[in-house]
Amino acid sequence: MNAGLVTRSGAGSLRTARALAVLGAVGVTVGVAGLVLAIGDDVTGGTGSQLKAQRFDVNLFTFNPLGALALTAVGGCALVGGLTRRAAWGWVAAVGATALALQVLVQWRAGEGNLLAASGTNLSLDLLLAIGCAVLSWAMPLEEQLAGDATETGAVAGASP
Repeated sequence: MNAGLVTRSGAGSLRTARALAVLGAVGVTVGVAGLVLAIGDDVTGGTGSQLKAQRFDVNLFTFNPLGALALTAVGGCALVGGLTRRAAWGWVAAVGATALALQVLVQWRAGEGNLLAASGTNLSLDLLLAIGCAVLSWAMPLEEQLAGDATETGAVAGASP
């Protein structure tokens, strides 16, 4: 019994895959909420619709339709990677989130209008997704290897000595 760990070649373990799927679900949820808010806005307009926490009067994220679609795509890649237990999808999401973060930084530095109408909180979410997806994608094959080593030595994952 391998306690739910996946041992197929190229597939990650259940824990890292689940964490990657959760990150992806967060990205998709925030992206879709931003897309719903940004319907009717200029696709690449510098001022986007704000996703707010009404109770606390806090602006959480700012989106135009292009920014919301980009975040939804990044989150979707991470979600697919988590559900299929394939680290490659997580790496694609990490690269996409890094590109979103770099776009915000470069355009803020240049003083130009922001192509994705992103704010500092968007930058934080992009960096969270980039770093989280990269770390989890890196850990998937390692955790699989550790699970395989435990199976070969006769140890059962989660069993106490």
